[in-house]
Amino acid sequence: TTQVAALTVAQLNGLGTTNLDELSTTQLNSLTTAQITGISSTTLNNLSTTQISGLSTTKLNTLTTVELNALGTTNLTALSTTQVAAISTTLLAAMSSTQLNNLSTTQVDALTTTQVASLTTAQLIALGTTNLDELSTTQLNALTSAQLRGLTTADLNELTTTQVSGLSTTQLNNLTSVELNGLGTTNLDSLTTTQVAGLSTLQIQALTTTTLNNLTTTQVDALTTTQVASLSTVQLNGLSSTQFDELSTTQVNALSTVQLRGLTTNDLNELTTTQFASLSTTLISNLTSVELNALTSTNIQSLTTTQVLAIGTTLVAALSSTELNNLTTTQLSALSTTQVTALSTTDMANLATTQMDALTTTQVQALTTLQIASLNSLDIAELSTTQAGVLSTAQIKSLNTTQIMQLTTTVISALSTTQLRAVTTTDIAALTTTQFSSLTTTQLNYLTSAQIGAISAADLNSLGTNISALGLLG
Repeated sequence: TTQVAALTVAQLNGLGTTNLDELSTTQLNSLTTAQITGISSTTLNNLSTTQISGLSTTKLNTLTTVELNALGTTNLTALSTTQVAAISTTLLAAMSSTQLNNLSTTQVDALTTTQVASLTTAQLIALGTTNLDELSTTQLNALTSAQLRGLTTADLNELTTTQVSGLSTTQLNNLTSVELNGLGTTNLDSLTTTQVAGLSTLQIQALTTTTLNNLTTTQVDALTTTQVASLSTVQLNGLSSTQFDELSTTQVNALSTVQLRGLTTNDLNELTTTQFASLSTTLISNLTSVELNALTSTNIQSLTTTQVLAIGTTLVAALSSTELNNLTTTQLSALSTTQVTALSTTDMANLATTQMDALTTTQVQALTTLQIASLNSLDIAELSTTQAGVLSTAQIKSLNTTQIMQLTTTVISALSTTQLRAVTTTDIAALTTTQFSSLTTTQLNYLTSAQIGAISAADLNSLGTNISALGLLG
């Protein structure tokens, strides 16, 4: 080894291939730095694979960038994993794209995180699909944001699902919108819930509807409220019904009034009854009349009484008769008096009998005379004695003859004398003999002379002995 170390560079380069191949690894490792750096590329490539693989890591790192770059494929692939892991970042930076592409998967797997982090984007791309797939998640996590951003979408899609799911949230945050939207469905689906939740709002806003639509329900469920609130109405409308159904009540309530108003009626109806019932009163109050009237009966009936109150008078007044009929009796009885008085006469005329039954005495008292006059015959017939008992004299006077004739005998006999005296003479004359005969002697006592004058002969005959009670106190 002393003699080998004494050889000049010229002598070393002058050794023929046969003699050069005879040098043992011990002899080669005795060469000085000056000798190694002075060896020509031809001489270096004449070394056998055994000799190359026998070079110590120290000697290997004394090679010049020119020498390393000149190593042929055979000798390059002869490097052991220990040798590869020891290559300095300076030497590694000098390796050509061809050389990197010729590294075996075992050699690529041996690269340290420091070495991986030193690779240029051109070198990374040069690794090729096979070698790129060989990088471990630890190696991939060593990539800088500049390296990741330098990869093409095709390169990113060459990564395996294991590699993609192994990227740190910091690395994912540095992907451009082009790269994110360029991820294939398979790789996109491999993103963990932590990775999805770690995407910035700017990245979320940059996702195309196609990319969003490719997210799994589990990934959609992982979106933070901040991310949900950053979605555009176009993005929201692009979600599938399955994805929409997956949104939690917390996520749904993160929507802004602008987002909610921007939803199509179809998307709004894709919300489950649980999601709908969880909407804040602020969101509910900001629904448009078009949206409210487009709700399915299932969704409208899922509204809580608190939400119903939040609808406000304007929206209640804008409810179609069909939508009003969809309200449950509990919901209808929860309406404020202001909301009740906002109902149109058409709406009142179309109330179901069960809904009429559900009106509280406070709501009945709040009805305008026009609303009372618009009630259909069936609803009038459904009035309970309690409801009828709170009708004001003005409301009583607004009843027409058809409505009066629908009042039950139970309701008529329960009317107060003040209420009965408010009945118009026309309506008194319209009472059937059955209705008239149900009047109590007390009620008969308080009839006015004008009302008595309007009573038909048939009605008078129906009174029998009670006729003596007519108008005694009127």
